[in-house]
Amino acid sequence: MPQRPVFTSKRMEQQWVRMQGVKMMRAGMPASHVAHHLDVSVRAVFKWIAAFYDGGQNALLAREGAGRPPKVTPEQLRWIADTVRDRTPDQLKFEFGLWTLRLIGSLIERQFQMTLSLPTLGKVMRPEADPLWARQVWTVSTRNEPRHTGSGKKQIAIQFYLRPPAD
Repeated sequence: MPQRPVFTSKRMEQQWVRMQGVKMMRAGMPASHVAHHLDVSVRAVFKWIAAFYDGGQNALLAREGAGRPPKVTPEQLRWIADTVRDRTPDQLKFEFGLWTLRLIGSLIERQFQMTLSLPTLGKVMRPEADPLWARQVWTVSTRNEPRHTGSGKKQIAIQFYLRPPAD
């Protein structure tokens, strides 16, 4: 079995696993061995084989995820991250001097006319689905001088995301 590569998304990994399973079955490996090597059920292996024979390799492709579309677009997220990084709440006419999720929610409501709950704001501020974004934890002083903090410190901090610098 080939070594499993590193994938940028769960869907790409699932697609690769399906295709490897079909290749292994076509090479004569028993379904139970394929399932064990790929850490899936035997039933899943047989579903892949049936899909492959019905629709070819295209039937093994990963589909777009179902569910509700994101509330905040990537452009809006970039604007939020840039604003929180480059400006203080004082500069934007807020009364409180440190960025909090509630304050970011007020900023989003003011800029984009949308209200987000605190749990949704927490999800918006950590987009783990995009591997190109690096997590940075900062405390923002009222003088707009961000200081990097350790993740274990108990300080009022805002998490926002920046693309890693190009080398």
